[in-house]
Amino acid sequence: MKRSLLIPVIMLGCAAALLCACDPTHGTGDQTSAAVTTPPVSSEPPVTTEKPEDKTTISAGGAEVFSTDAWLTGPFTVAEGDELSYVRSGDGPAMRSIRVDYGDGSGQTFAIPEGSACESFRLLRSGECRLSFVLGEEDGETYLVSTAAAFADAARDPGFAGGRLEQLCDIFTDADVTVTVPFTWITGGFYFSCGELRFESAEAGSMTIDDSGGSGIACRSLLCLTPEWDYTLDRAFSDFSEQAFCRVDARSVNGRTVDRSYVRIGSADDLARFFGGPFSAYADGIRFIEFSGDFELPDLELRDAESLVFFGSVSAAGSVRVTSSLGSLTVDTSSNACDVSGALSVDAPAADMIWTGTGAPGFSFAERYYNVRSYNGEAVDPALGGNGSGGLISIKADATEGSLEGRYVVFRIPYSSATALGSAALTPVLGEGCTGRVTASPDGRYYYTVTDPASGTFTYRLLVEYSMLSLPVVYLTTDGGAAVTSTTKWIGGTFSIDYNGFEGTSDRDDINAAAVSVRGRGHSSWELAKKPYSLKFESKVSLFGLPKA
Repeated sequence: MKRSLLIPVIMLGCAAALLCACDPTHGTGDQTSAAVTTPPVSSEPPVTTEKPEDKTTISAGGAEVFSTDAWLTGPFTVAEGDELSYVRSGDGPAMRSIRVDYGDGSGQTFAIPEGSACESFRLLRSGECRLSFVLGEEDGETYLVSTAAAFADAARDPGFAGGRLEQLCDIFTDADVTVTVPFTWITGGFYFSCGELRFESAEAGSMTIDDSGGSGIACRSLLCLTPEWDYTLDRAFSDFSEQAFCRVDARSVNGRTVDRSYVRIGSADDLARFFGGPFSAYADGIRFIEFSGDFELPDLELRDAESLVFFGSVSAAGSVRVTSSLGSLTVDTSSNACDVSGALSVDAPAADMIWTGTGAPGFSFAERYYNVRSYNGEAVDPALGGNGSGGLISIKADATEGSLEGRYVVFRIPYSSATALGSAALTPVLGEGCTGRVTASPDGRYYYTVTDPASGTFTYRLLVEYSMLSLPVVYLTTDGGAAVTSTTKWIGGTFSIDYNGFEGTSDRDDINAAAVSVRGRGHSSWELAKKPYSLKFESKVSLFGLPKA
């Protein structure tokens, strides 16, 4: 029998109850409009001298649409004005009310007087319908539902708190469903699927979800804002506080304390829910984040995170900024195939940062780009960074523009330049209300400290780096990798040259795999460690801007 957990314990009724004249005056109007009085319908129960069968049936338009023989109710079609009949014989389950949900979203609910054995009601709509009803039992009322609307109404009814709800069929809806009272939800082996499933209440309560029938509950996201609720859940949601599609604030789940600080992000959809989506208002309490899967991280700000784990093939298309006032930060990329070091920005001046795994930056990179107290056990320059907002927009040393690179300002100059920071004229551009000053350490390091309008300070290190020279790169490859061992025997091969931005050249001047022959050259010089070679091209080429030859 599909109705797995109902307890049909009903008080015995006398046979005389079957001989009653049905009272047609009970019922309510359309749920979506003002109450409508149901026109009376004359109906009388069959008269029998035999002991009646224990059974409850519901008929519409003369056709049976529900019977307690099978406890199944499917969709059925009615016409406006059809009669809905309720008949209870023997000790059949007594119903408190019957609900009819029409395909257009409207509905009617009919109340059944206590002890009544038969009732008739007039239907106000035409079209396909489904039935839900409330069943009276010895241990309380059970709401049997076949539609998302019936489920949602029961889940928000203060009078239903502590009750029992059982599905009569699969329920699928794209709409969000909100539950504001705790109850026992029995899927009965049927599916339930919706948009966002939200549990929300400030009151204490116990919510039980029994999905042991083997089907399943599915939702686009699950949000539990019930700090005083205790949840009892079976296999389908046995560990749902650590699932990516959930945000759970509850007193307990299956007897254990809920970890509100952990979340696993397994896809771009998960990311959108927690950062910018329905869960973003609750992201501040997250301390431990696991990015797991194959997706790209966009621009993202994480507040007061303590642990970041990257697992799979997580890459970063934007900047991942971590701001924290906490004393520790760990990053683990040991199981991630992609390098995310260049995308990570850290502003955690009180944190000791530990990074394990492939792609972990070296200390010099971390000191330059991460505002932390130490990195992998080594203290960073204590003069750098600070708790201020920064405020340095740009700065020049003489005519050389500085490059802001994390906590460093780098002035890149040619080798021929005579610029020295000790004598250079610094021209800063600061944010509104900020001031700045230059300081030097005893070992010759130069710093620039910006004080913001709130008196917070942030210190940059000023550094001179010489520009790399743009030199052409020549690639000579012999056929089969043969060694050049003779000054008389030519060996075939290819010749390429990348001018690498050399002055007076462009990419179109590069030579790519030109056919060439090569042999040794010289007499006494051929005996030296660095060998000279002769090259012979098959066609004329231009080298370093010279005429083709």
